[in-house]
This record gives sequence, C-alpha cells and structure tokens, in this order.
Amino acid sequence: GVSCAAFWPEYELTYGQDFATYLKKRSALEEDNAQGLKKLARMNQENISRPGSRHGTYSRAVEELNRIQERMADHGLQFAVSLYQMSEDLLELADNIDKGRKHWKHAGMSAEKRVQDAESQAEKAKAKYDALAEQYDRVKTGDKQGGKFGLKGHKSAVQVEEELNRKVQAADSDYKSKVQAAKAARQELVSVHRPQAVHNLKQLIYECDSGLTLQLQKYG
Repeated sequence: GVSCAAFWPEYELTYGQDFATYLKKRSALEEDNAQGLKKLARMNQENISRPGSRHGTYSRAVEELNRIQERMADHGLQFAVSLYQMSEDLLELADNIDKGRKHWKHAGMSAEKRVQDAESQAEKAKAKYDALAEQYDRVKTGDKQGGKFGLKGHKSAVQVEEELNRKVQAADSDYKSKVQAAKAARQELVSVHRPQAVHNLKQLIYECDSGLTLQLQKYG
C-alpha cells in the first residue's frame, strides 16, 4: 500500500547522508594534511634561508623539495574542496529527495483518508436509514411501544407516518449517494492515487541511486 511505499526512499537517503558525512570528514582530514605540508615547507624554507645555512646543491635540493611539498599541498587542498562539494551535493540531493518523499507520502495518505472518511459517512448514513426505517415500520404497524417510536404531540398517526416516510426516503437517497461517493473515491484511489504515488516514489529512489552512484564514481 501507499503508506508502506511512502517510506521506501528512506534507505537510499540514509546511504546518501552517511556517504556525505564521510566525505565531509575526509575533506577536513585532507585539508589538515595539506595545511601541515605547507607549514612544513615554510619551516624548511626558513631554515635554509637563515644566515650561516649551507647553500649550493643542498639548498637547491631542499628548495625543490619544498616546491614539491607546496604542489602536493595545493593538490590536497583542491581535493579537500572537491570532497566538500561532493558532500554538499549529496546533502542537497538527500534534502530534495526527502521533500519529495514527504510530499507523496502526504498525498498518498490523504487519498487513503478520503476513502476512509467517505466509507465512514456511508456507514453513518446507513445507520440513520436503518433507525428511521425501523421507526417507520413500528408506526405503520401501530406499535406504540419503545418510547421514542411512539406518537408525539397532537399529530395524527397518518401525519406521523407520512413525516417518517419522507425522512426514510431522504435517508435512503442520502445513503445511496454516500455509497456511490465512497465507491468512486475507492476506485480513484486504486486506479489513480496509489499507482501515482508508488510511481513517483520509485522515481525518487532511482534519482537518489543515480546521484549517489555519480558521487561514488567521482570519488573513485
């Protein structure tokens, strides 16, 4: 049913959110490592630049090492930025999917409730009709027992019978109308609302899976 299907995308959302959290933490680690490399390169450069430090081939080798570390740090920072952006993209995807899931869950459950309400109204109309029909039968057969089913005031038996007959006919018409409305609501639920909700929830799952797969490929 729709009430169960409305929760399907939650599993994909959990995977996406977990992976986004992982990427964000990995991004922070990469940034810390890159900043550490940059700091180390600056310290080395300051050491060889001090008066009395060895120069020549040694200083040139250290400078080259520093340049390599600087490039490594820059790549590390770029990688950290990419990871962070991937995590943000995943969280945005998860947020959009969750909004869609909640929308179709609400739409599906609202359609279910409309049917329940319509059927409940039909049951109440039937109960009212049954009660009036019973009262009418008692009056027709001249049964004066039962308190509320007896004659009231100065109305004659014929007047009471005619009035009850009109009420029974109105209740019968109302009951038939509500039965038709309940049948129509259930038919619409089964043929339109449930398939529509399930279809759109499946589309959300596919969209979430595709987005997660894309980010995994980027990460790989």
